Amino acid sequence: MTTKRKDYFGYKNHAALDKAVAEIGDKLNRRIVLSKNNVEVGSNDVIYLPMYMTMFL
Repeated sequence: MTTKRKDYFGYKNHAALDKAVAEIGDKLNRRIVLSKNNVEVGSNDVIYLPMYMTMFL
């Protein structure tokens, strides 16, 4: 019997962002994560932006 192992090191797991939202979530307008992938809107309205788009923030 094989079980699926949860990927704790994937780019969609962001403990620091979760902690910041828990502490000062009322002051944050947007949740943005910079990654190597394309633009994507994930769960909890997290926006994933590629690194080259930092000039537009």
